[in-house]
Amino acid sequence: MYNAKYLILDDLGSGLFSAKAIESQKFLRNFFDVIDTRDAREKSRILITTNMQITDFSNIDDRLSSRMSAFKYIRINGKDFRGVKKRGNGQNLA
Repeated sequence: MYNAKYLILDDLGSGLFSAKAIESQKFLRNFFDVIDTRDAREKSRILITTNMQITDFSNIDDRLSSRMSAFKYIRINGKDFRGVKKRGNGQNLA
């Protein structure tokens, strides 16, 4: 995580990255350590996907909110295709 050119954290706020897990001090220490170490290196990139809003992070921890607000945000709107049933020919059932 420290030396890779790219670090991708997928779906922050669910599963292993659930809000409850994020609230733990161990997670926060490790997260800050990774972010701060990578931030000190010019060429490292971090991509984080999440359904959370910036206000959700401030409700968990002010330091986390501060770190997350330093990132560039790209909001992607669209349909959620998880759980959409498909026909045998690959078309959505409507």
